[in-house]
Amino acid sequence: MNQAHLKALTCVRCGTPLELPADPRAVHIDCPSCGQDNLMPQYLIDARRQQAELAAREQRLLAELAVRQQTQEKLLAEKAAQRRAGHRKFYVILILVLLVPGCGVIGLVGLATLGWYVGEEEKAQAVKDANPRLNGQARIAAMLEKKQAQGCARVLSQPTTYTRKAGTSTLSLIAGADCVHILAATGTKSALTMRYQGDVALTSTLPSPASVLDFRICAAKTADYAFEIKNQNPNGSFTQASIECPRKAGEGGMRSVLRDDATTGKRAIAGKLAALKSRGCEHVVVDNAPHVETTSLKLTLAREGQCIHALAASHFADVKLTMSVTNPQGRSLAVPTPGPELEFVHCPTEGGDYVVKVSSSTADHFATAAVDCNRNGPEGLLRERRGGPVR
Repeated sequence: MNQAHLKALTCVRCGTPLELPADPRAVHIDCPSCGQDNLMPQYLIDARRQQAELAAREQRLLAELAVRQQTQEKLLAEKAAQRRAGHRKFYVILILVLLVPGCGVIGLVGLATLGWYVGEEEKAQAVKDANPRLNGQARIAAMLEKKQAQGCARVLSQPTTYTRKAGTSTLSLIAGADCVHILAATGTKSALTMRYQGDVALTSTLPSPASVLDFRICAAKTADYAFEIKNQNPNGSFTQASIECPRKAGEGGMRSVLRDDATTGKRAIAGKLAALKSRGCEHVVVDNAPHVETTSLKLTLAREGQCIHALAASHFADVKLTMSVTNPQGRSLAVPTPGPELEFVHCPTEGGDYVVKVSSSTADHFATAAVDCNRNGPEGLLRERRGGPVR
C-alpha cells in the first residue's frame, strides 16, 4: 500500500494525523483530538477489504483441502478393506475345493475359470465407470461452460465423480453474496436425488429426482449449507460440481456499480452539497461516500454550535433508506420518512456525539455525507426559526 497515502491520512476537521484501525472491516476513524468521525478514503477501504477477503479465501481453501484429504484417505482405506475381504473369500473357497475328495483338479480349473470371468466383468465395469458420457462428466463440463457464458465466473468445487456411493457438498455462504448453482448429472437414465442436511431453512425447493440436477441457492443467512446427492441405481456413477453466479435484482442482487457515481448515489449527494454550499454551508464534516446495507456516522457537535445537515441518497426510486439519530444522552431524535433520499437537519442545544445510522432495503449502494451550516448564517437562522425541522 502506498506509504505516502497513509502519511496524508488526517482528520477532516482539525488536521490531526490518524492511525489505521486494527479491524480491516472498519471504514471510520475517530479523531483522538476532536472526536470527529472520519471516513477513510475509498482506495484505502477497498484495499483493506480486499486484504480481508484474501485472508478469508485462504482459510476457506485450506479447509476445503483438509476435507478433500480426509475424503481421499477414507477412499483409500475402503479400497484396502475391499481388497483384504476379496483375498479372504478367495482363500476360503480354495481351501473348500481342495478339501473335497477327488475334486481338487476339477475344482481348481473351475475356480480359475470363475476368477477369470469375475475379473473380466470388473474390468468392463471399471471402463464403464470411467466413461465421461456415462458418469456425467461430459454433461457437467457442458453445464459449467454454459453457466460461465452467462456470467458465472468462479467454480467453487471442481467436477467430482462418485461411483456406487453418495456425494456430499458443503458450502460456506455469506448472506447477500453471489448465488451458487449445485450441479449433478449422470449419462444414464438413472435418477439422482438431492437431500439438504443443513440447519438454516432454505428459501427455495430442492429439485425433483432426475438424471440432471441444477439447484440455485442464494443465502439469506451466513452459514454452512450441506447437501447429499445419491444415484438411485446403487451401482451407478454421477458427477457433481458447484459454481458461483451473480444475484438477480429479484433475489436482492446489486444493481449499482461501485465506481459509478450515478448508481451509487454519489451524484445525487454532490448535487445536494452544491446547493447547500450556495447557501453558505461549506464545511463538509463527512465526505460523500458510497455504502451497502448499513452505515453509521458519528457527529461530534458543540453546544449551540454549527447546525448539522446529514444527507443520504440512492439512485433507485424503489429503495427505502431508513435513518435513526440519537443524541449524546442516547435519546432518539425525529428523522425523515424512509425513502430513496433523506435529509436530516439539527441545530444542537447540547454538545457531544450524535450517531446517525442509515440502512437500505436493498443490496444496492447508497451514499451519505454531512455538512456544517453556520448557525448565524442564512441557512442556520432559517432552520432555527423553523425549530430545527426534519426534511
